[in-house]
Parts: sequence; structure tokens; C-alpha cells
Amino acid sequence: MMTVIEYSGDADGDGIDSRVDYEPMAALPVVVIADQGAAFAPGGSGQVRVQWTPGQGFVLFVGLTELASPFTLPPYGTYVLDPASAAFYGGAVTSAAGIASFAYAIPNDPGLVGFRLGLQGVGATTLPGGMRLSTFQAMTVR
Repeated sequence: MMTVIEYSGDADGDGIDSRVDYEPMAALPVVVIADQGAAFAPGGSGQVRVQWTPGQGFVLFVGLTELASPFTLPPYGTYVLDPASAAFYGGAVTSAAGIASFAYAIPNDPGLVGFRLGLQGVGATTLPGGMRLSTFQAMTVR
């Protein structure tokens, strides 16, 4: 015999059903990059996606380095991207499905192989504190 249980709720209160939430136990924006190798090659392109509360604003930052030791700021999240190397990449409002996308294109220069960037952002929220730091994601040209 087999029993199937599907949880339909929002355990972390971020407005995204737990069954589709990338981080169902933590109310924070989640930064993801597709894992297709061609998107990380010189001349490649793709999208950085962020899952966050539907209809809320999100700003993405890109940087060359990470902090030596991530810094936790309850209830905001954990800061990983080194502010000395961070630059604004773009802003968006999440869709009704809770997704915002940021396109990127890598110049067609073989000398960029091995180049690494970090991505982290801040999402607006009605949760206590008024904002949440996203997860950190690194991207390396291959």
C-alpha cells in the first residue's frame, strides 16, 4: 500500500505555497540559475531567476567577491556578497507566480573562462523588518 500526502500551505508565510516554494521553511528570496553548460560559456546567455512573494519588488546585485565569513542579520537573512565589490544589476517586480527574471549575456571572449561572479539581492516584504536578503548564487564562466 502507498499513501500520498500533499501539503498545501505556506509554512514560512512568504506568500508562496510550500509545495512550489524553493525554500519552504525560510521566508527569503531564492536566486537560481539554470544549469545548462552553454549558458555559462563565452558568448552564452541565460536568465537569473528569483522566487519571491508575488507582486513584491526585488533588486539584484552582482559582485566579484564574497565576505570571508557570511554575516547573519536576523530577521533579514544572511549577507554573503562583499559590499566592496557589489554593483546594482537590476530591479523587478515578481510575477503572480512569484518569479522575477534577469537576463544576462557573456561576451564572446575565451579569456573570460574561469571568471566568477556572485549574485545576491534584496526583496521587499510585508513581513516584520520590511525586507529580506536573498540566497547567494555564484556563476562561473566555463
